[in-house]
Amino acid sequence: MQLHQPTTTRQSGFSVIEALLIVLVVAALTVTGFVVYQRHKSTSAMNSAATTPNQTTVQSQNTVAQSAPTNPYDGWMTYTSSNGEFSIKYPPTWHLSTASEGHPVPILVSPSNTMLYVYSDNGGKGGGPCIPAPQDAPFKKGNQCTTLEYLTSEKLPVDNLYYEYEVPKADPVKYVPKPAPVYLVTTHYAVPSGAASYGISIAETTTPENTFALNTPYMGSNPPYTFLTINDSEGKSYPYVYVYANGDSPSFLTSKDAATIKTVIRSFTLNI
Repeated sequence: MQLHQPTTTRQSGFSVIEALLIVLVVAALTVTGFVVYQRHKSTSAMNSAATTPNQTTVQSQNTVAQSAPTNPYDGWMTYTSSNGEFSIKYPPTWHLSTASEGHPVPILVSPSNTMLYVYSDNGGKGGGPCIPAPQDAPFKKGNQCTTLEYLTSEKLPVDNLYYEYEVPKADPVKYVPKPAPVYLVTTHYAVPSGAASYGISIAETTTPENTFALNTPYMGSNPPYTFLTINDSEGKSYPYVYVYANGDSPSFLTSKDAATIKTVIRSFTLNI
């Protein structure tokens, strides 16, 4: 009798074991992957919880900083002219004193002794206009007349100053009030001897363009500073207003005191 080897049975048993091993390996990999995923998820959550409040705080601080601009006049003093005509703010490190402008006038003095004149009256504007001699040239030593040029101009938020405008061809002559824009200006000035000064002051213009011609020297100006000729909307006149400071070199215009003086002048208020 011929004997048959149970080949099929052994092959079938081997395949089942192999399948079970594959299933176990896949299951182990799945469990391991799940555990790793859970740990990664927990770590990410903790990192997120740790960093988000800090990021939110920084963003909030940045928002507050952007929405709350600083006040340049915080803690500053206020000076009002003796006749109440104008007011101006100045740093507490500066002090109020007096100087001579033909007569005692108020000044604000910096810690380095820079003087800012702040007063109003009806005089002190120097002589009348000067007609240059034929040989005169701007800023030349030996001129017959003084020379003035405006270096910069910045319009100020003052809207209650007026000048007396002469109505053309009116008979009799008629004047009506018209707005006079007010500016913060820097200037270069020279007397006939050639001695120069550099100034920062308040000024008005009544030109059709309501601007100053910059870097355009002209001759015959008196004095070495500008001022406001005060009229209200009804045509009533008041004493002239003077707010100015002078230095003897161009470096004065870029000094720390010059920067403060400009901030002071920007606070100017006309109380009429």
